[in-house]
Amino acid sequence: MATTGRFEMIVGLSGDRSGLALRDNIHNRRVVVHTPRPVTPERVDDAPFLFPVEEAASVRTSALTVAGLAAAFVRDPLSGDIETALTGTGETTVTHEDPRLLELQTSVRTYLRIPAHTTTSIEATPSDVTISFDDRPREVTVGVRSQHSRPIGEVTTTTDPEDVMAAVAAFGAALQTRSPERSWPTLRGHPPRLTVGDDLSIPDRLARPDVDVTVGVPRELGAVYAVAPLAFYLGARVEPASTPHVAAGGSRVASFSREHLGREAGEFLRHAFTLDCVVRSAGLYDVEVAACRRLGEALDRVPADWRRLYEASPVERLRAYADLPREPVLDAAPRWRHEVFVEDSPQPIEHLSFLADDLAVVRELPDDQPDPAPVLSQSVDQFLRDVADDRERERGGGLAVDEFVGVPETDAGETSYAGSGVPVGGAKLLREAYGARFDQSPAEDISVQVVCNEDDMWAEYSEFPLYGNRDALEFDVSVTRNATREELAAVLASAGSADFFHYIGHVRDGTRFVCADGELAFDEVASTVTPPRVFLLNGCSSYELGRAFVEAGSQAGIITLRPIGNDSAMLIGQSVARLVNQGFSPRSALEVVQQYGRADDKYLVLGDGGHEVAQSESGVPVVAHLASLPAGADDAAYEFALETFPPANDGLGVVYTPNIETVPSVLGGGFTVTERVTADEAASFVDLDYRMPVVLDESLTWSTLTDL
Repeated sequence: MATTGRFEMIVGLSGDRSGLALRDNIHNRRVVVHTPRPVTPERVDDAPFLFPVEEAASVRTSALTVAGLAAAFVRDPLSGDIETALTGTGETTVTHEDPRLLELQTSVRTYLRIPAHTTTSIEATPSDVTISFDDRPREVTVGVRSQHSRPIGEVTTTTDPEDVMAAVAAFGAALQTRSPERSWPTLRGHPPRLTVGDDLSIPDRLARPDVDVTVGVPRELGAVYAVAPLAFYLGARVEPASTPHVAAGGSRVASFSREHLGREAGEFLRHAFTLDCVVRSAGLYDVEVAACRRLGEALDRVPADWRRLYEASPVERLRAYADLPREPVLDAAPRWRHEVFVEDSPQPIEHLSFLADDLAVVRELPDDQPDPAPVLSQSVDQFLRDVADDRERERGGGLAVDEFVGVPETDAGETSYAGSGVPVGGAKLLREAYGARFDQSPAEDISVQVVCNEDDMWAEYSEFPLYGNRDALEFDVSVTRNATREELAAVLASAGSADFFHYIGHVRDGTRFVCADGELAFDEVASTVTPPRVFLLNGCSSYELGRAFVEAGSQAGIITLRPIGNDSAMLIGQSVARLVNQGFSPRSALEVVQQYGRADDKYLVLGDGGHEVAQSESGVPVVAHLASLPAGADDAAYEFALETFPPANDGLGVVYTPNIETVPSVLGGGFTVTERVTADEAASFVDLDYRMPVVLDESLTWSTLTDL
């Protein structure tokens, strides 16, 4: 029965546009659905969908056009079986005498129940997907579900390694399926949060799946940390063992060395996960990615083999996975999103739920960690060469060198550190930041606050547009220039409503903002500050200020560890802000700038840095790579590939389908196949998004500035 009521996620478009906005207010995601004529959504209390939805409404329309390229699956509404699928550009038509369920894989999960006796046509282009019904209005039910995932409960543990093992074993309770579909991020759920207390306490309802899989590890905290994500993904028990291993049905299927436990457990996780991503193509989601073809050829497997594995029991399937050679599977795996180094102390325990949710590779910090001192000394020397007078040399203070921890380089998209000290070479995870992930109020737009207190750095914000409106996402940008102490205090008092706070200017002694009429210490306004969700403090040695923001309630931020010259700060600030605006998390944004831009280890991400401030245009953050070819006989001007980053709120397992017919769908994370393209072909792709980051001949630039 349809009733009217207040909608949070399904709202009608206003002004001269007709249609709906489908909103995930927690993650600031918005899908625009245009209709030929204005529609009024009517609430449906009993949503007729096979899949869970948070809100449903009926609308009467002859067509719906969804902005952006989205995979579409026409399903039997009772069994869920796919009758037809459109995962790239193209069109299809289905005539059905019974109702049908149409699933659209957009940034907000969307389902349409289409009435019986209808001919449904679907046309997908690089810019949108149109669903039309016989050129006459039909009563269509729209259901939406947020990608938001929060811990399913809380487990209290002591710091005893065996208690932590039992707590980690409860992570498997979050898995929503034991099938290979667990490789889809929306079907994993979030493990229960861990807190440290006097006794082990696991709620009865947090029962792990009934799967006979065991992970054995020595009675050491560092060993338990290393296997936590693997145990979660397998839904495994965690038990003491002299030799680290995985057992299925009582038989050992993998053994690991204690010395390299984190790396080897991570490889086994990547192996099982990648095979799940291939095998799931034989199930509810008939989506073939490049890895399917690649592994089919490397392992001499045909689709029927994947089907047999899909139908096997979890134990049989894991045994079969373990028998397959590791190297070709890892070669086909997506680049892993997150690798985390931890110290062997109780401090990382309360991080474990979130590291497991990320499916992070967790490794103990090696004894022979890199020495951070040479990097930091070089940073200071370069700064002193860049500045022109004593006033500039007073811009920073900073931390003592012995407070820094050298973090090794990894092949992961993002690298972090959980422990005491300040990392050089990775983000700093802070336990206090995780609460902010779930304590956000619904918002209709992305709120950005910019404060520029240095005229020489005004170009960081004004030279090129950093933030702006999109059809699918609205931005509310406020700018304050040369703020006084009172004005900056007022901005900080209202910053709690901001999704992103961008400070451009000087920081004195690591603790005080430099204002037009003096200095403002965070302690002076701490009682009135409502910190922003994410921040960029682009002033010298802003670590202590950033730490104060996170402790006060911010989720993540980018700060500086040492002094930095104005020119470098402006370029880095522009690049980071643009990437964050494009859907990159702070961690991945800084990784891109450090790899391809001019940033070095003077910048650091603090807190829960995997959060997205804004959604990417394509659903998956993408960097276009172009390498110029010498003039030759053919017309090709560039070697072209796309570097993808798993979106923070979808995670590993998401599929990216490029708007290029010759490039197959890929698992989010890593590069697509390399193609030779003409200048016009390259330009037509990067022009699809006028702020797309482009690495042209190994230098970071932007589609708005790229002359191809």
